[in-house]
Amino acid sequence: MNLHRWLLAAALSTGLTAQFPTFMQFGNVVHAFGGNSAALLDTGLQTITPLALLPPAVNITALTWDPNSPDDLIVAASDANIYRCTVTSSGVNRVLFTTATFAGVRQLSWDQAGDLIVTAIGGGNLMWRIGATTGAATPILSWPMTNLYCGAQDKVTGDYYLGNSAGVWRVTGVPTGTPSVTLVAPTTSSVTSLAFDAMQPQWLLFTRSQNLYRMHLTSFAVEPVWTGVQPIDMIRTAHDGTFRAIRSRNVFEQGNPATIPAGGVPPTLLGANTNIGCCALTDAVVIGETHTPFRLTIDSQPGCGATFEIANAPVGTSTTWMFFSGTTTFPVGTGPFFGLMPDGVTLVFMNTFATAQPGNFLHSLGPPPPLTVIPPGVLCFLSGQTWDVVVASWGPTLQFNGRTNVQRLTWQ
Repeated sequence: MNLHRWLLAAALSTGLTAQFPTFMQFGNVVHAFGGNSAALLDTGLQTITPLALLPPAVNITALTWDPNSPDDLIVAASDANIYRCTVTSSGVNRVLFTTATFAGVRQLSWDQAGDLIVTAIGGGNLMWRIGATTGAATPILSWPMTNLYCGAQDKVTGDYYLGNSAGVWRVTGVPTGTPSVTLVAPTTSSVTSLAFDAMQPQWLLFTRSQNLYRMHLTSFAVEPVWTGVQPIDMIRTAHDGTFRAIRSRNVFEQGNPATIPAGGVPPTLLGANTNIGCCALTDAVVIGETHTPFRLTIDSQPGCGATFEIANAPVGTSTTWMFFSGTTTFPVGTGPFFGLMPDGVTLVFMNTFATAQPGNFLHSLGPPPPLTVIPPGVLCFLSGQTWDVVVASWGPTLQFNGRTNVQRLTWQ
């Protein structure tokens, strides 16, 4: 039996709890090449829809997708304005996102609270926070940094990371203390883009010299992910928690390997279209991109109790399923079934909890509950056993929507 196919067929597709875009679709990629328009590519990367995002003679300098308003792109412009562009089947409706102006915007991203983060080189500051509802701009960091290319926030720790010609910089102490800026990963060429791994939140991915690397956010050790013959301009988070490596007109899928094998992990070409763009890629974004880590934390407690915490279910989660496996002879997260090695334990739980129910942390209809407490005495039959556990998410049309980290634990 193909367990994965069986599972996808069994997963329910009702109970939509988050808005989806009406014109753009999750997995679409928007490319900007420096003019006032961008190219919207479908998931097959063959159908192109031109999007006139800005007025004539005003160029796109950076853009991102708004997870709180899924038909909207937030676009930074060469006139120093930032616009909200609502994409519809009949065209683009454009309004100012904020009355504040920003020269030299390099990247737009989102922080833990859902406010916009602007990384730019003009005006004496490097980063600002813009209230998503108020439009008010607050400086985050003033620092004499040159040749700045990118910057975003780690949603787990709240720290900020910047990329420039010297490497990757970490910014701590914002907003509660005095900001401290440290070069944590010196490089021999400019860091041109960065993205956080939502499925393995201990990693930051970045590009330099058209190659792909990742940095561990605790040890700051850097390892190459892909340094092959295929050049990569930019790394962006995708809707399913993986990545899209983008080279001008080409889009590649890049997975989330637990370990990097010899020779690296080459990206898979999803599609190429020679009919878009004429110039160097300015920016790109994946519709539905994952901004926050989908995370599972289990605390097995003395006395046979436990707590299950599930954080940051992906946008559009319609159903989730928690999977268990008692086969733990492989490295954590390397199994073929959502990172697990499926066994009899997996099948027992799938058969027992085949019907999704609202608020059921094992098989939820809609987003899973953030915290479930199992009282002492309930799980004594598991005492001493070591299991792997993961939570997977699906959207309303059975599309896989990402998974959490795999947690390996020994039940007490």
